[in-house]
Amino acid sequence: MVHAATAECFSSVFASFDRDADDRISAAELRLCMKAALGEDVSAEDAKALVASADANGDRLLDEQEFLRLVVRSEMEEEEEERCRGLKEAFAMYEAGVPDANARQAGVRAGHGGVLRHDPQV
Repeated sequence: MVHAATAECFSSVFASFDRDADDRISAAELRLCMKAALGEDVSAEDAKALVASADANGDRLLDEQEFLRLVVRSEMEEEEEERCRGLKEAFAMYEAGVPDANARQAGVRAGHGGVLRHDPQV
């Protein structure tokens, strides 16, 4: 589900990408606008693949809803990649703190969340 504010914001982006004002974005229009707006040099094949990935009706063009789904999907994928990076970093820090997998498992079984603590009274 796309929020109305997001749809409204990208409606103007869609209009600027739609160079010939036919309410559709072709792979060529997408390619030109990505170069102008983002500085990304997208190959013709990549532009066609992007269009095809969101083209629900098979006309090889993106209408506004298809364009919006493509943009939102891209943003969601970027957010997911960022979350995964964060988890990997956290796990790497955890791994550095407890180098032995058996020790980590023993800590989990002992209720320490995988972190063994030194008890000076023992």
